[in-house]
Amino acid sequence: MPIMDYSSFNIFTTYRSRAWNGTIGETEIKSAYGGFLEKTYSFEAADIDNNLNIRFGTAKYEAEKLKNTEIIDLWRSNFFASLDSEYKLWKSARKVDQKRDMLLSPVLINPELVLRSNINTAYFAYEDGSAQGFLNLSLGPEIRLGRLERNWLDYSKISVMPGFKIKAGNSPFKFDNAIDLKTLNFALMQQIYGPIIFDITSNLNIDNNSENYGDYYDTKLGILYHRRAYEFVIYYHPSNDAGGIYFRLNGF
Repeated sequence: MPIMDYSSFNIFTTYRSRAWNGTIGETEIKSAYGGFLEKTYSFEAADIDNNLNIRFGTAKYEAEKLKNTEIIDLWRSNFFASLDSEYKLWKSARKVDQKRDMLLSPVLINPELVLRSNINTAYFAYEDGSAQGFLNLSLGPEIRLGRLERNWLDYSKISVMPGFKIKAGNSPFKFDNAIDLKTLNFALMQQIYGPIIFDITSNLNIDNNSENYGDYYDTKLGILYHRRAYEFVIYYHPSNDAGGIYFRLNGF
């Protein structure tokens, strides 16, 4: 079957790792081990670019219980599928000189407006007989302006994606229980000066039936030093008071 060609099999283990689950916040996975079969597939249909990801797996988790901090250990079998799609609504018609020097980006940047969507679904079956399944849909625009040709405010990328989730059942664990059934995702990248770019992403719970209505989660703040050949980033997650730095050589 072509869709299963070139799949990968992965084995993993972890010990004493922290996890964050939406507005539930921080939880602990004391230990886990298992494996999963994964397939990614990219294709184009009716001028829409698509990326499909499918995953089957099983693992044993020792982690916090959903309702309290008691540690339980159970096997979990799972199926997950995700489809990311992108449709170009507008693209700048201005011709770009592909031979010009690009000091701030390794690729040519074209202003454009795209419509992005994500559909993902999952089913989890647990050793104690409980099960959880959900279907999630997100849809929204992303606009990119500027070309990083000048030193001041010459690049902006803004995206807004509302999402909603249909759920059945609950996980016995805290780290993977599906919550935040209605959300709004916001992302902004803005050049400040030269290679310095500000980056922010965040999610907002907009489900007025949720006790966490109006709460932000998974917020990330970053400062990028972006050059054609390399990228240096400092980032901070205020929701879990964590941060870090990374360095990347473009083209590797």
